[in-house]
Amino acid sequence: MNTEPPAKMSRSWKLLFWSLAILFIIAVIAKVQS
Repeated sequence: MNTEPPAKMSRSWKLLFWSLAILFIIAVIAKVQS
């Protein structure tokens, strides 16, 4: 089942982390501006 190389996994996790961080920053900015 786990046939993907670890490099691909770390890359997907990094993309997931950055997308969550960007969403959090946007939410904070929207809350400050409102």
